[in-house]
Amino acid sequence: MARSTQRKSRSRLTFSEAEWEVLSSTTEDVYGLWEGSGGIRSPSVSIEGPDVRNAIRSLLGRKLIYLLWFRHDTNEEETIADSETEELLADPSVWEPPNSGDRYVAYAATPAGERVFRRSKPPVSRAVR
Repeated sequence: MARSTQRKSRSRLTFSEAEWEVLSSTTEDVYGLWEGSGGIRSPSVSIEGPDVRNAIRSLLGRKLIYLLWFRHDTNEEETIADSETEELLADPSVWEPPNSGDRYVAYAATPAGERVFRRSKPPVSRAVR
């Protein structure tokens, strides 16, 4: 019985391409909501803004990322309570670039998010073709 429990806890989570890209970026740095709100584009991927916003919501719900207030000029961080998340995400202004020097809503990986990312594989659509 104990072994089957261990296997279940070690099973890999699956991610959409948008979730993978968002989680991947957060294991490197803190990102403002506005940075992904228009979409994610690179030579290997093109994900539209609504899909990125849905991925952020999904990863928040799975406790793999968290929201924080961030001030770029001082690197000051203040974690945002889970109880405030939905109201903030519904505010269109948090998805817009901040004025210079203003704090803004950002997202970063939780310790669980970092662990899951390191143990997971990219979605099939991101695999080497």
